[in-house]
Amino acid sequence: MGNPELKPEFTDSFEFNYRTTISKVTISTQSYLRNTTNMFQALRLMTEKGVMIHKLANSDNQLSVGEEFGVDINVTKWLQLSTGANIYYYKLKTVVENQKIIKESASWDARMIANIQFKWGTRLQLLGYYRGASYDAMGKNDGFFISNIAVNQSLLKGKASIGINVRDVFNSFKMNYSTYGSSFDNLYKINVEGPLVMLNLTYNFNNFRQKNRGRSDDTSFKGGGAF
Repeated sequence: MGNPELKPEFTDSFEFNYRTTISKVTISTQSYLRNTTNMFQALRLMTEKGVMIHKLANSDNQLSVGEEFGVDINVTKWLQLSTGANIYYYKLKTVVENQKIIKESASWDARMIANIQFKWGTRLQLLGYYRGASYDAMGKNDGFFISNIAVNQSLLKGKASIGINVRDVFNSFKMNYSTYGSSFDNLYKINVEGPLVMLNLTYNFNNFRQKNRGRSDDTSFKGGGAF
């Protein structure tokens, strides 16, 4: 359900970043404080007829304070490791069904990525990601873990490639969201039937590959896959 009364969301963000490289190890940290007003939030309301209404609304304020850090290691010419974690505290102030609500909690997420390069043009990536439980105005999201494997083989002197991406290798990706109100108490479950296998074929026409040679692959996990 839409909401024509939504106000723009504004965030005041303060960050301090530090990055250093020692031999084959790169260490990066980020300290941050973010204060968001009129933050968009999903509300669930039960009508007198038993119909559940989902809509967006503005919260009063959300404050987030945290520390994000990462370590990248060039173990050998053919093996690179990348790890990262984000630990944060947040406090939410809002109004739901004419009641003032204050939620505060701490949470974290972490990832680990291994990139392996074989001399015959094959690339292998192993990825693991965990996100801890978090809360919003009306409920709780349980934590989850997911792992992916991707293999990419260069063909025809780099003009083409074939890749296989396996997501949720151990079928561990389960999302549970519990929400409650004055007249309801619901539990939503999302169970993905893993693992999911995808086959990708790529062919670069003309000099497209040369024009894009300067672009680097982003191997950080942001909900997507590899390669």
